[in-house]
Amino acid sequence: MGSLSVAVIIFHINCVNKAAQISRTGHVQLCEQVLHLFRAANTMNTRNATHKGPFSPTRKENEVNSMEQKKTADLFNDSLGPVMCGPSSSHTGGPARIGRLAHDLCGGSFQKVVIQFCKNTSYAKDCRSMGSDKGLYGGLMGWAPDHKDLYDAVDIASQKGRDITIEVIEEQASHSNAIWFDCVTLEGFHLTAKMTSIGGASIEITEIDGLKVLLLGGRYELVVWGDEHARKRAEQYAGRASDFFDERLSVLSLGAPVDIAEIRRMEGVEYAALLRPVLPCVTTDEQTVLFSSAAGLLDWLEENPMDLASAAFAYQQAVSGWDRARIYAHAKTLLHAMLDSIDSGLKGDERGFFCLRPVSSKMKALMDDKKLIPMGVIERASVYAQAVIEANMAMHRLVAAPTGGSAGVIPGAVLSCAQEGGSSEEKTIDSLMVAALIGSFIFTNATFSGFYGGCSAEIGSAAGMSAAAVAYLYGADTKTCLKAAGLAIQNLIGLACDTLPSGVEVPCIHRNAMGSAVAILSANMAMSGVDPYLPLDESIQASYRYSTCRSPFEGDGRGAGISISPTARRVSEEMQNARANAY
Repeated sequence: MGSLSVAVIIFHINCVNKAAQISRTGHVQLCEQVLHLFRAANTMNTRNATHKGPFSPTRKENEVNSMEQKKTADLFNDSLGPVMCGPSSSHTGGPARIGRLAHDLCGGSFQKVVIQFCKNTSYAKDCRSMGSDKGLYGGLMGWAPDHKDLYDAVDIASQKGRDITIEVIEEQASHSNAIWFDCVTLEGFHLTAKMTSIGGASIEITEIDGLKVLLLGGRYELVVWGDEHARKRAEQYAGRASDFFDERLSVLSLGAPVDIAEIRRMEGVEYAALLRPVLPCVTTDEQTVLFSSAAGLLDWLEENPMDLASAAFAYQQAVSGWDRARIYAHAKTLLHAMLDSIDSGLKGDERGFFCLRPVSSKMKALMDDKKLIPMGVIERASVYAQAVIEANMAMHRLVAAPTGGSAGVIPGAVLSCAQEGGSSEEKTIDSLMVAALIGSFIFTNATFSGFYGGCSAEIGSAAGMSAAAVAYLYGADTKTCLKAAGLAIQNLIGLACDTLPSGVEVPCIHRNAMGSAVAILSANMAMSGVDPYLPLDESIQASYRYSTCRSPFEGDGRGAGISISPTARRVSEEMQNARANAY
């Protein structure tokens, strides 16, 4: 490693260590300078990622790297979605996508796959309770995260004779949600890979057969094993240089698929695979970002006057290359998936629950019979939010908005208010686009990861997104919508990810209804003239800094309150007894 690379690494680590003491904006600028130098030092020109180089960052450094390198938020890839089966976007949806990528890496079939969880990862402890095993097995069979049979994926894989095993190893991973693979393809080719679920079902591929990469699931990734001549032939065929390569392996990140059979027939190629995108919007080379913060939005609107929903559509058109009709159609599918998840939750399926039982249908009956304390639209919002998160717990289909653990907040707040106000389907879809746009600011400048940002990154983010959407539904202007989002986020700063060991259950389920109520109240307060005083961007930064600076997380993603209570210890023992045959 050259002296410049060493200097850059040391400087970068110093930046990370000081991240809690400087402003988020300053930190971004510093990291951008470091990454620029690091690219130059390593002569790596990548399209959708930055090669991290041959060092092994700590868990905290890895998180900051991920966030700084993935700065362009797509409203459907990163903010509103995916459509998935619960209970967790990071522990079910993310693993399902990771499994699908491993499936493609093996060419769609394999002799054997060993899934490896390092002992210090959350999956080593939560694989079964979070449905991670189901997501991975489903993905390895080529399924999407919302496949109707995902709950039974492990059994179905066994019935199909798929040789998939999970083992916990003693090695230390640099990220709590790391998943490693040791695979043998149907042709007998042996390969390894390391991938990470980083929150909200977003994923990263960080290593393939020892080559350090950073692939985000939004491109067609051509992976070629062979000598230098094989690499050059593949580059000539694809019409672009390799994004990552070493003496045996090269990776080309493409905007469209290629004929993998033709690549495999090239002289010098040992093996080749084409990884299809797992995100709904393929990342293009012509991607344009109109703005990446609330302040940037307001500046842009000065020159391009329009309402907030229209700005959201314009943003997504620039980022994805989709036209408005296609964006609207996709948002409509998300709306209907949310409505279906409410209906699904109200059916009261008990599968997946350990401590609790579904109660949303009872809540609805009491509401309809006027036997609850009258709270107007908040009553219906709490029922809808509870129903969606109960569907999530039972591994039914829903929209991670922005995460699985917070999936009930937006349907609860937005759809109940849309119904109460008699909003049209078009207006409701517009409000969801508003929610997604607010989410893009959070994704770009903070995190949706509960592990790093606590529950304020999940429920707090969802409440902020919902508050802006509800205010928009009721005719608020753009600045008022931004104030509504800021009020919700401010008032949930410091909400910890502190759970019982039974998965996305206690207190996760209860918090969704609470988040919906906070969103509606925040919208009303903003429309009444209540001023959060801090601009939305500062509220987002404040929530992120507070959570990351005071994080009690030490590898398992839980806090120091509920998670270490006597009840938590009892539940842990009961789960161990109930799952004596666990991995």
